Amino acid sequence: MGAAYYSILQQNVGQMVRITAGNDQIYGGFGVRVTGDVALRGETPGNSLSGAVTYRGTTGRFDGILGVGAGYNFKNASTFGELSIGVDYRVVDRVAIFAEARQHYYFNGNINPNSRNLSSIAAGFKVRF
Repeated sequence: MGAAYYSILQQNVGQMVRITAGNDQIYGGFGVRVTGDVALRGETPGNSLSGAVTYRGTTGRFDGILGVGAGYNFKNASTFGELSIGVDYRVVDRVAIFAEARQHYYFNGNINPNSRNLSSIAAGFKVRF
């Protein structure tokens, strides 16, 4: 499980929270996760829910994560494809700090007046069970 707080700066100005839950070792380094982005205040892209297949590579206390998936944005009633890349640093075995970048491509609706793409970078904490 992970949680992150981040600001939106691309065509919108606001703050959001990202909550993730999943298993990153279903088979080898492959896993799945579900992510919810919730608007807190300001002008944001809106609440969304997505699912992704992930791959995790580990070296020492660092984990690199790559994910691909799809989701739905409730504010704009539109579907999107998702690509994410991130890194975790395990402070202790069950607690990590993380940063990740995600790219959404909207199939049926422009979230940005000039593009169907939306990029975000978030940082936060993860707890492993």
